[in-house]
Order: sequence, then C-alpha cells, then structure tokens
Amino acid sequence: FSYLKGSCYHLSSRTVQAHVTSVLEGETVCAQLGSRLYQPRDFQSLEYFLGFYKELLKGPEDKSRHLLGMIVKDSVIYYSNSDRAHMFDKWMEEKEINLPVGFENGCVSLDEQANIKFERCSNISIKY
Repeated sequence: FSYLKGSCYHLSSRTVQAHVTSVLEGETVCAQLGSRLYQPRDFQSLEYFLGFYKELLKGPEDKSRHLLGMIVKDSVIYYSNSDRAHMFDKWMEEKEINLPVGFENGCVSLDEQANIKFERCSNISIKY
C-alpha cells in the first residue's frame, strides 16, 4: 500500500495470482481487501496517481494492464457504480485522448507507461 495526497493506494503485484479477467472480478477482489478500483474524480488526483503509477512501475516491462474502476458502454465512459465519468471525459478532452474509432464497450486501463487504454476486457490480461 502507498499513501498519496490523502489517499491510500494498493497496486497489485506482477504475479499471476493478481490477475483478474473482468471489472466485476476486480471489484470483488478489491472489496475483499476493503477497497475499490481507482475511480478518478478530480484532475489533481488523476495527475498525481498517473505520476505515482509510472514511477512505481519502472523496471522490467510488463505487457498487462492495470484496471481502473471505469467501463465503456455504448461509447460512453462510466464509473463502475454506473455514474457517468464526466471529470474523466473532460480530462481526456484536455489531453486530446479519444476513444478508438468504433470502440463501444470495454475496459479502461493503464499500460506500463501510465497511458490510458481502451480495450475489450476479455482480450487483455488486466490487474486490479
């Protein structure tokens, strides 16, 4: 666990045991740890988190993704509790990040360089 700007974060290890195959499974594992998947709710928190994440994962390349608490449904981004992720939409607009053309449903994750990725949940190895 790491403490960052008033919040406690637990990034999974790079072990096979830490892998999950869906947002629901990730939420279940996190709930068992007394937490939830990260859901960015303000710009500053997201920027701090991305910097922290990138620094933490320096080292051997890891091609899996770390799952965020957001999903894409019908080309709209929602937090896993079904609230619209308006702040994240605005952040993406500022960073000029777009959903891939034709991408309608899937997971929101981070790659090993802290880049936002939109992919079908079943096609990737995701971590909580």
